[in-house]
Amino acid sequence: KVFFFEVSDGGVVSVSHELEELKNSLARVIVLNCARDYGRVVLETANSLGLMDQGFVWLVTDAIAAQPGVLAKDGVILSFYEGLIGIRPSVNNNNRYYEFRDEYLQSSRNHTIADLSSYSLMAYDTIGVVRTALGSIKVPPTQEIRCSSKEGWAGGEEVLSALKSVKYTGITGITNFTNSGESRRVLYDIVNFKDGSFHTVGTWHNVSRLKITKAIEFLGHSEEIPSGIANNLEGAHLRFGVLPES
Repeated sequence: KVFFFEVSDGGVVSVSHELEELKNSLARVIVLNCARDYGRVVLETANSLGLMDQGFVWLVTDAIAAQPGVLAKDGVILSFYEGLIGIRPSVNNNNRYYEFRDEYLQSSRNHTIADLSSYSLMAYDTIGVVRTALGSIKVPPTQEIRCSSKEGWAGGEEVLSALKSVKYTGITGITNFTNSGESRRVLYDIVNFKDGSFHTVGTWHNVSRLKITKAIEFLGHSEEIPSGIANNLEGAHLRFGVLPES
């Protein structure tokens, strides 16, 4: 079952009604896909309703798993998050990454390792990919480009072809593309929230698929795999009908 929640004009989100419905649905495996700014509100409300007790499984997407700091309230991450499972883009920590990290941290006292999320590192490499593609074109396109324009871009096909041909080694690893323009490296970390942070417990790759490499701690500090089925029918209603004999 899919639940949607709305955000008011002031940016306030209220999910109590939707989570009450979720609680009564007897679902025990829940996928939360939302913008990072609302993740903490949803999970705090879920906890207050008993939806983060042992026996439940919460899977969060990369908006939260790649930036766990969004769960902090007044700088503190509360203990009920222990046992969350998430996915986030995997970053290959090669020598280029370590060199970039050290240079970044030394360039300003205000820079922290938390700034180097999967998103920021991939954005940095994206610029490198585009720069490499444009540099491979013998006569770079000079036509001015506007997002609001309805006219076609004369050099667009040439740039697209150059992008598909790029093989770029950046701080997140190797980036290259198929003939249809899809990334050849689709790799996610499977992460588990333990001891106040997300830790990698496995991977998902578009070729090798799912691999779990470490034990997972579930909600309630349990390593026993939940059944995913409600163990009682509290709050449920049974309806039945009786057909009269003919």
